[in-house]
Amino acid sequence: MAGSMDSAPYLRVLAKLQWAEEHIKNLNATTDRFRKAHPDIVAAEPHEDLGEIWHKVAYVPSIPDPLALMLGDALYNLRAALDYLAHQLVVVAGNEPNGQTAFPIFDTADEYWERMGRKVKGMRQPAMEAINRIQPYEGGFGHTLWQLHRLNNIDKHRVLLTIALINSGRTMTPSEEQQFAERFRRVHGAYPTGTSRWRFLRGKEFPVPLNADYILLKVPISEAQEDMRFGFDIAFNERDVPAGTTVFVLLRMMSDQVFEVLRSMGPHLQ
Repeated sequence: MAGSMDSAPYLRVLAKLQWAEEHIKNLNATTDRFRKAHPDIVAAEPHEDLGEIWHKVAYVPSIPDPLALMLGDALYNLRAALDYLAHQLVVVAGNEPNGQTAFPIFDTADEYWERMGRKVKGMRQPAMEAINRIQPYEGGFGHTLWQLHRLNNIDKHRVLLTIALINSGRTMTPSEEQQFAERFRRVHGAYPTGTSRWRFLRGKEFPVPLNADYILLKVPISEAQEDMRFGFDIAFNERDVPAGTTVFVLLRMMSDQVFEVLRSMGPHLQ
């Protein structure tokens, strides 16, 4: 339906998502300041008897409570945007939302089909069918929405979500950079100066919550370099989120999926 994205109900719902984006932006800025305030987390420890340099976590700074509080605010507003959508879908159908009106998200498909009717009562049938196609439950197309729902519920029933500091990457060693340059030349013909030396974690290096004395990297003394740098990020440390998933990545995925739901449901807000 033409013009659906400019309708007043749609814009009211979108405003809640935009407010969630403000919380995400503030959270990212605070996380960046936290990282910059702790540049000395990793210490280089020589082991001449082994001919190696061990890069170890010297200490793990306490993650400030405001970070977890901002995270909770971002999750709440993302979830609320979906509930605002459900409310408006009932209103535009000419009905009155009740105390159970909400965007239906459940733990299993069986639970969804058993209980979703109470959440969407009063919506037009095409709107209900569109929500059903989203499959907002664990393992469905809307799995990320289920994660949002779970984390938001945890945050409402506990003081703070559990988050942890993880290593997200590091600069390449001289031999790694040489290998990378050779591969780059084979494909592109030249290796430009100023190319980033950053190497993100992958495979068996999947990030884990850090503890003091955790060994991040062992390199031969011949590979030692004074400007070896390690990157860190804040990750969820909750059962319903894959280990090592950064707060930024999952919030970005959640926000994108919420926006996609709002966009796809726009025609039903006429």
